[in-house]
Amino acid sequence: MAAAPAELILQELDAVLHRANKTQSELYQRVAVIGERIRSRQVLTRADELTQLARADILRRCRAIQQGRNKLLQTLRHAASLLATGDVNNLCGRSNTDAVLSTINEAAQVEHSLSRWQQPSLNIEAWRNVVSSGPQDDMAMERLLHPSGPRSGGDGNELPGWIYVPCICSIVDYCRVKKMPSAPGGSCGGSSGNGKRKAKGDNSLEEGHRGGEEASDVDGFGSNSEDVAKESKIALLMLQAAATAVDELIQRTEDEQTAAVGNGTSKCTDEEEEEAKEKAVEEKRLRVCIEIAAKAAAYTHAVKALSAGEDSALFDGVSDAAATVASLVSLPSSSAASLTHGVPVELLVLPPMESLFYCIAYTVGAAILRDEQNELRLTAPGTAGLGGGGEVGNYTESDGGDRGGSCATASAVACNEEEEVAPLDGITAGWRGDWEMWLQRSSGADCSFLGPRLLQYLLEYVFFPTGSAGHVGTVSVAPEAMRRWLMLACGGEAGVDGTVDTMMSLFMGQ
Repeated sequence: MAAAPAELILQELDAVLHRANKTQSELYQRVAVIGERIRSRQVLTRADELTQLARADILRRCRAIQQGRNKLLQTLRHAASLLATGDVNNLCGRSNTDAVLSTINEAAQVEHSLSRWQQPSLNIEAWRNVVSSGPQDDMAMERLLHPSGPRSGGDGNELPGWIYVPCICSIVDYCRVKKMPSAPGGSCGGSSGNGKRKAKGDNSLEEGHRGGEEASDVDGFGSNSEDVAKESKIALLMLQAAATAVDELIQRTEDEQTAAVGNGTSKCTDEEEEEAKEKAVEEKRLRVCIEIAAKAAAYTHAVKALSAGEDSALFDGVSDAAATVASLVSLPSSSAASLTHGVPVELLVLPPMESLFYCIAYTVGAAILRDEQNELRLTAPGTAGLGGGGEVGNYTESDGGDRGGSCATASAVACNEEEEVAPLDGITAGWRGDWEMWLQRSSGADCSFLGPRLLQYLLEYVFFPTGSAGHVGTVSVAPEAMRRWLMLACGGEAGVDGTVDTMMSLFMGQ
């Protein structure tokens, strides 16, 4: 009988403890949510102060991209005119295909780096200076966030983490889109660079391509609540990424101090002094995180302002071509793999995007056709023709007129011996070997222009299946080789099998 009251008391005690733990957990969650809201507001407030600087930087990047595109267009036009009658200049023993791809790749990498803002890696030595500096020392903070030296070094003092915000649709982003335009109107002469707005529903970039005035009312920043939600999400994402990076620096600093104490080279401090140091470090940690997150948010604000304001006339609208504000952090002291997070954002589209793409596609096709003709002449002297028995010049006629016709009117593809790469194992010689080597090196790469869009253009106008009746100015490709090329071009994208099957059906139906 005495045991029964004791059991009841224990049960009541367990119930009370359970409710207390649940209440405590709920309080912790509420405090965390409130803390996130406070930090998010701090980030967005600071972002408003930085938006004008971000806007000016984006316009500077746009000017640099346009200059690079104009130079690339001139180079490709001249190369196309040379390929109509012979090889490009200064091949240095390479194929025309390799020379053209090298030139395009160099320009695409420069443009892709200009199209997004990127936070340099945080240097541990610069972080030590921030910790040891006074609370109002902005110079130490500036050196941490904007290192003047190289971003990566071999001294092991840099954290291999970075954060980026894409702002402008680069040719790499454009080539990654799977769907080809339904009514292509661009030529290598730059006909789409007239600054005209594109109407809603025009899929010249993709189905989500919108005009600048409509973008603010359609899917992007449609309502104020959606706008605030997206901005808060970006702010929290960047805060988390920055906190992860700074925490790694703090951990490495503490490990060094512990080792120094163990070696007798550092003096132990009392608890009050240690607590004061921890408080100062936490304040500077928070300041760094807010500053990084605010810069990221400022660039998204600036893109929105440029697409909806007076400067929108400079752009061909906006696009959400699978672009994300992203952070990738790979910590040396963590056993976890690299972590990638992202929030979808819109990109500013600079003219003439379609003209540049078609000039790239036409010149690559012309280089492949010229190399195929050269190889056929070597293997079968006296035999004229490519695939169906035509000359390279006929490619302009069979390509559909304006897509490449004006490319044959215009700086040479320069020879860059430093870009030569040893052939990969299992790859055949000739232009096919160069082509597949480029596809393998570009597969899954962050800034590769060899995407599904370019491959679809080539399989429609340059390649035809082996064994079928070829057309004048085309190249015979085995179906298994084409499938392999498409798999490499699509990389690790979601739904790659379906995309490859669809494009193979188009290829085999020719």
